[in-house]
Amino acid sequence: MSKKLNLIPISSHVIERDPYWEDKNVITGYWYDEDEDYEPSGSLLELLKDGEKPLILALGAMSFEDESEKEKLEIFVNAFKKTGCRAIIQGFQNTLQEYKLPDTMIACGSIPHSWLFRQGFFVIHHCGFGTTAATFIYGIPSIPIPHILDQKGFAKQLYDAGVSTKPINTKDLSEEILIKAIQEMKNNYTDKKKVAYELSKKINDEGGVAKAVKLIQEAMNK
Repeated sequence: MSKKLNLIPISSHVIERDPYWEDKNVITGYWYDEDEDYEPSGSLLELLKDGEKPLILALGAMSFEDESEKEKLEIFVNAFKKTGCRAIIQGFQNTLQEYKLPDTMIACGSIPHSWLFRQGFFVIHHCGFGTTAATFIYGIPSIPIPHILDQKGFAKQLYDAGVSTKPINTKDLSEEILIKAIQEMKNNYTDKKKVAYELSKKINDEGGVAKAVKLIQEAMNK
């Protein structure tokens, strides 16, 4: 911990600064890059052109598998089919080697959130710090499925901000509960999308990286 400056890369529109903090502790806004050089595959572009916006399943490190997790993947696939959702699925690489997805769904590898989240209807995710930040930055609603520790706190941030459904504990995940969450999202989508969009504008106006650079330069010159 620096004695001069402690930068906190979260938006002041997501968390409030604790009034008891020392002055050196500063909330700057999120730090992020647009990844402007990314070019999507032809198959991904075809899916996007072929109908309504797809939901995005992005469980991050929680979907890195030591072995196949077919039962878990099928919870998602069956819920998407039953609710009429098209989907882009990240992760589950081992399982998907031997698994045929419906034509309304596609598996993808590592794709920048700065591009992907602008294409989606909503995101189902594990509430890691980076993924949660990206949903705020790019203004897309969430169905949170936190798995561990700090992820539960980030899920609460999303829910309190009004941009997500009620978080689903990973131990409670089932096809029935997921279908209920998707239906809740669809029923309340207009309101959640509006809040997400307005927050995104405020977050982008913060200029977190520029603010951090300015504060570092000032601290170095003292």
